Amino acid sequence: MRSDGEGTPRRITANDYRENEPEWAPDGSRIVFESERGIMTIKPDGTGLRRLTAGRADTVPIWSPDSARIVFTRNSSQGYAHLFGIRRDGEDLIQLTHGQASDGEAEWAPDGSQLVFVRSEPSDDGRSYCAYISTIDLEGLRVQKLTDCRPHGGYASYHPVWSPDGHRIGVVLTHVPAAGLRPRDDVFSMAPDGSDRRNLTRELEEDVNYFGLDW
Repeated sequence: MRSDGEGTPRRITANDYRENEPEWAPDGSRIVFESERGIMTIKPDGTGLRRLTAGRADTVPIWSPDSARIVFTRNSSQGYAHLFGIRRDGEDLIQLTHGQASDGEAEWAPDGSQLVFVRSEPSDDGRSYCAYISTIDLEGLRVQKLTDCRPHGGYASYHPVWSPDGHRIGVVLTHVPAAGLRPRDDVFSMAPDGSDRRNLTRELEEDVNYFGLDW
């Protein structure tokens, strides 16, 4: 539909399957989305439907900055989720992350060299999950952990987003602002290696939930 809301919305798919998470390619040529049939792309006029993967295990596709590749989350039968990449033509499928963890909320760095994402692992007591921020270098597939969790769960990191120049990452961190106080969520920015953290919402009231960060 038009960005000003005027005119009649154009329907570009018509079937009995659930379809979610649409995203425009940066070059504007295609739209990617998740479906019960797999990851799909289509032209904005509704033609040229292309199926890249098969099955409902593949979710939340995102385009690379050059519109050449797509990264998505694949949920396994073991209860974990990992990041995969694929070319826009459906070729060259590669698994990017591994291990007994669940990876998601991925976002490309503006230069396309790496991804920032959330990794969730069972806490030490096995009764909860610890969510923290990591990056992965797409050339060597090296994963770097940027934030930590309390050993027995409860502290977490969510919703990472790159600044347009790639010099900062915005994120929601659960933290203890001062001794004797209880944990709270705040929006932080930090360097891509996890250093130089700056609390951007310290003056706001407690018990605030933050979602959908963007620069």
